[in-house]
Amino acid sequence: MSQDPSNGPKRPSVLLVEDDPETQTELARALTDSGARVVGTGSGEAALALLREWPAGVVVVSDAILGMSGLEVARRIHASSPNVPIVLLRERAEEKESEAKDIAARLAGVFATLTRPFDRRMLAELVVALVVLSDVVS
Repeated sequence: MSQDPSNGPKRPSVLLVEDDPETQTELARALTDSGARVVGTGSGEAALALLREWPAGVVVVSDAILGMSGLEVARRIHASSPNVPIVLLRERAEEKESEAKDIAARLAGVFATLTRPFDRRMLAELVVALVVLSDVVS
């Protein structure tokens, strides 16, 4: 991670969009344990409002949230903040459906997708890698 001369290593800021409170807590804990600052919300509308006030370095969004789909949230975030990496969490699907969902996710601006069930450490490592990559690109 990049260095902030005044505070040491830069902590990733993550917006976590997950409508299941238990899952949100588990994912937030894994991300926090890896050094990230996490703000969580359960809806796409709230996520979009939060991003106007809080500059997240990475967005992690579940595709299975109530209301606006995770894919639509990703599309809107990418349209307004194209440099913010987005990770889409999705449910297991048949192979043909999975390929179509991967294409739709890429078109919506999603950088990476993780299919449930996944190792929470993998998500944390991916977020840290995305922050490092963002620092290199910017």
